[in-house]
Amino acid sequence: GILNDIPLNALELEYNKYIHSGVRLLSFKGLRGVFSTNTIKEGTVVFRIPREECLKGTKAELVELLKEDTVYTRSMPDTSFPATWTETERESISVSPLRLELEKKIQSIDNLKLRSLVGSRCFADDMDYMVPFADMMNHSNDNNIEWYFTSDEFIMKASKDIEAHSELLDCYGIKSNYETFLHYGFVEKNPWNVIRMIAEI
Repeated sequence: GILNDIPLNALELEYNKYIHSGVRLLSFKGLRGVFSTNTIKEGTVVFRIPREECLKGTKAELVELLKEDTVYTRSMPDTSFPATWTETERESISVSPLRLELEKKIQSIDNLKLRSLVGSRCFADDMDYMVPFADMMNHSNDNNIEWYFTSDEFIMKASKDIEAHSELLDCYGIKSNYETFLHYGFVEKNPWNVIRMIAEI
């Protein structure tokens, strides 16, 4: 019942009509995620938003859109991506193929913080989209949420039954730990045994 006493935040208020009534964006011990407030059955649509309510364009265009002052841009997390690490922090991975790729990324991209936000949060269809609220879901290889585009909407629904007070989890795609570290800043057990080879032939 304590959830009833937590007011909706600005992002939820802005997009409330698109969010299932049993879903909340909550922060706990410095971490933020999307949670169920009651049981959600498999197949339930938890978020549905018209395409025109999303940001769309090339990644460079999306970076420019993130410079605008909106409820959505103010909701962006203060994430420390590997590409924005200091040189001292980058030294912690020493000289390795991963470090070389990270340095290449740093040298080739402008607006590293905003570009990293775009790259880690966009959904691809006919072009890249940034979808308010949907991109607040955290990643898991054992996800319980799936998403898709229709001709005029972006939809997220439960891919399995979700118990009350559980986190709603998206899957960011089949990626190696190498790629999740480079683009999102985390690693986890990789069930697909995806390996990235770096070599010159």
